[in-house]
Amino acid sequence: MKIYWDFFEKDLDEHIIVIGNFDGIHLGHLKLLRTAKKKIKPGLKLGVITFFPHPESVIKARSDNFFLTTYDEKIKLLENEGVDTIFFIEFSSLFSKLSPNEFIEKLIEITNIKEVIIGKNFRFGHFGKGNASYLKKKLQEFSIKTHAISLYKKAGEIISSTLIRNCIYDGEIKTAEKYLGREYLLCGTVLRGKQLGRILGFPTVNIDVQNKIVPANGVYKGMAYYSGKSYFALIFIGNSSFNSTDDIIIEAWLDKFDKEIYGEEICLHIEKFLRKPKKIDNVKELKDLIIKDYHKAQNEN
Repeated sequence: MKIYWDFFEKDLDEHIIVIGNFDGIHLGHLKLLRTAKKKIKPGLKLGVITFFPHPESVIKARSDNFFLTTYDEKIKLLENEGVDTIFFIEFSSLFSKLSPNEFIEKLIEITNIKEVIIGKNFRFGHFGKGNASYLKKKLQEFSIKTHAISLYKKAGEIISSTLIRNCIYDGEIKTAEKYLGREYLLCGTVLRGKQLGRILGFPTVNIDVQNKIVPANGVYKGMAYYSGKSYFALIFIGNSSFNSTDDIIIEAWLDKFDKEIYGEEICLHIEKFLRKPKKIDNVKELKDLIIKDYHKAQNEN
C-alpha cells in the first residue's frame, strides 16, 4: 500500500477514490469502501482521500481527546479493507477556506481519478457550501463518475462517528462496537508510572492512547492484548488516587502478568463498568478496594 502525506506530485495510477474523514472506520465507512471495491476493474486501484489533522481540530478548534482511531490504526484498518493508496491531505485553516471549485481543483491534482465514492451527506469547501450533487455535476466535466451512497443504518440509527463517540463517552462500549463492527481498543505505549501498584502487589501498566476517546472515569473489567496473548484486566481511568493533578491516567492490572514492558505497545479492551472512582485515604484501603474489584470482575458476566 502507498501512503501520501499531502501531495507534491501527482500519482499517475488510475484510481476509484473514496473521500471522507474515516475516523473509526465504522460500518458506514465500510459500506463506502465495499461499494468501491465492487467497481474495481483490472488496472484500477482503490484509493482513499482523507485528512490530517481531523477537520474538527481546525474548524472547531477541538483539543480534547475525540479520535476513534489513531493514524496508525486507520492505516492498518484501511489496508485490511484492500485499500491500495491513502492520500492524507493536510486540513489547515487555509485549506478550510477553499471554495467548492478550488477544492475540486485540488482533488483532481492528487491522482488519476476515474470514479469517486462519497456519502450522500458529504460536504466540502468553505462553510460546507459544496454537496454531493454539486460534486457530481462538476466532476462530470472531467469525465469522472461520482456515486453518492445512502447512509448506513443499524437498528434505525444512522451510523456516524459522532454517534459512536457519544456511546463511548457514556460507557456504552458494546453499543459502540455494534456500530463499529469490531472491538474498540485503547492501544498505546506503556509509560513508567509511580509503581505504587507494584508496592501493593498489583503491578499495573500505564498507557498513552494518543488523543483517543476514553469512557467516563471509572474502574472497568476488560482484557489486555500484548505480544499476541490476551490477559484478564482491571482497567482504571481517572485521576491518580493520591495525586491532586487533573491529568487523566489509564492504567491496567493484568492477571498472571509480571513483565516490564515500558516503551512497548499494549491494547486494552473495556468490557464492563464496575464502579466510579473513589477517594482513597491510605494504601491499605486502596489494596482492599483492588481485591474487591477483582472478585467483582470475576463474577460479572
